[in-house]
Amino acid sequence: MLIKPSRKSLTEILKSQVSLSNVMELMTLDLAHPMRSEKERLRESSLEFENLVEDLEEQGRHTGALLIDKG
Repeated sequence: MLIKPSRKSLTEILKSQVSLSNVMELMTLDLAHPMRSEKERLRESSLEFENLVEDLEEQGRHTGALLIDKG
């Protein structure tokens, strides 16, 4: 869910002299799991990638077997 800041809060952010990089970092926080560390998020992404690679390898083996059967 996106949070739309009010004009007042935007003015306060600009007056606080927060750097643009900090604002961008805050905008990309995982609000669904705020207590997860960057390390945990990276580990989860890595596991998802490994699962994807395994699925693609399995599909490749299946496709190869079909080609051998047909050829």
